[in-house]
Amino acid sequence: MIILPTDATDEQIKQLVIDWIAVVAQERYEEALAMLYQGNINPYGSERFYPGARFTPEKLQLAIASYGSLDPELGHCYRAAPVTPLRFEVFSDYFRVERQAEPWEGLSSENYLAELRCDLPLTSTDPHEAFADDAISDLTLQMYVRRVPNGLALELSMIHCM
Repeated sequence: MIILPTDATDEQIKQLVIDWIAVVAQERYEEALAMLYQGNINPYGSERFYPGARFTPEKLQLAIASYGSLDPELGHCYRAAPVTPLRFEVFSDYFRVERQAEPWEGLSSENYLAELRCDLPLTSTDPHEAFADDAISDLTLQMYVRRVPNGLALELSMIHCM
């Protein structure tokens, strides 16, 4: 797990997400999950939307490939794409870190500092579904910034289509 300082800025948090997406884009799913907090599943994350689906490397790949579903029948034509300089300007417009003054229902403010959402850049193996180099999908990555001993860590909540 990568630990950020307790006073990490939004820019530092965003950079860690961009680095995480780069690892996912290289299809290094196990390494990508190892970069994140892997504790209990929160009630507003993957367990709620994908029952019994604590993210594993295979489920992370499937959630991206099937555009937010864990249904293998939906096909496997998408892959995450790195946030290139060309994509960054568009990507950053859709990237929010929301620091909460009040905790979310069911989540303790002692443990959670912020929620972030960003639209994943994708590529497609289907020539009819290709994304341009500066395109961002509507497949949303949702994470929490969680307090951990000695700092902050990212926790994957869900990947879904908004």
